[in-house]
Amino acid sequence: MSYELQEARLGLKKLFLNNPKMTAIICGNDVLAMGALLEAQKQGIKVPKELSIVGFDDLEISRHLLPSLTTIHIDAIGMWAQAANHLISQINGVENLPKKIRTGVNLVIRDSSATPPKR
Repeated sequence: MSYELQEARLGLKKLFLNNPKMTAIICGNDVLAMGALLEAQKQGIKVPKELSIVGFDDLEISRHLLPSLTTIHIDAIGMWAQAANHLISQINGVENLPKKIRTGVNLVIRDSSATPPKR
């Protein structure tokens, strides 16, 4: 999968061709959400009045966009620390390690999302 702004812009165009009544899009990362936001603005689609856009990563730039990007924040430092501890435990021969490790995430609500418009 491509994670480029241009690809995200093309993706939003295709989504709107197939579903012009779409009111929200959740993107796999903030870069894709930025591309969708740029394309929506180019198409004259009002964000968030007509379309809500949500990203994932909570990149620094996301809070500075206009409108600022609603996104999912992940505790990356905590996640990497847990992964390192897990790896060290494997190297040291610790048995019965968990197959899944949970990490903290939270929704950061900013200006690119709103309740769906009434149609």
